[in-house]
Amino acid sequence: MARHWITVTALEAEKHRLYGIKNWLAVFALFFILVLLQEILAIDEAGLTFKSIIASTDPKLVLAKIVIAIEIAATVIIAYFLFTKHEKFRLVTSCVLIGMWPILFIVSALVSPASVGVIIKSFIGSFVWIMVWVIYLNRSQRVRVTYEHKILGQAVASETDQPAQP
Repeated sequence: MARHWITVTALEAEKHRLYGIKNWLAVFALFFILVLLQEILAIDEAGLTFKSIIASTDPKLVLAKIVIAIEIAATVIIAYFLFTKHEKFRLVTSCVLIGMWPILFIVSALVSPASVGVIIKSFIGSFVWIMVWVIYLNRSQRVRVTYEHKILGQAVASETDQPAQP
């Protein structure tokens, strides 16, 4: 059975029970902002300040500046699409999150020097975190209703689901 999405008007979508930034979508919004704050606190715990990072010419800190700028840009982009309820929220956010995966790994490896095992755990952990949210964003009915104004219609059997005619 294939999912059948029906496009409705914005007013009809607003009346739907799944419309709005609630439940897991609210957790996503809060969690994504908290991840950026955690990265900023990790810089502070490493004994660095934004002023020292900006003024430094150390190659590791130059890379850290680029990574921090990319993380801030990604957070602003996702927040914009999230809170303006832009119709491309799901697509843009999924792409940004997948693109952020190597960046989260680089930040954790640069800012908090650790053993190879800890770095690999961080690499896998950030991958799992991002994939969980990408899957949620792409499977969630709430996301479709709120951003794309699509509601799940009656299940429609596709041609491949129907038994062959003798």
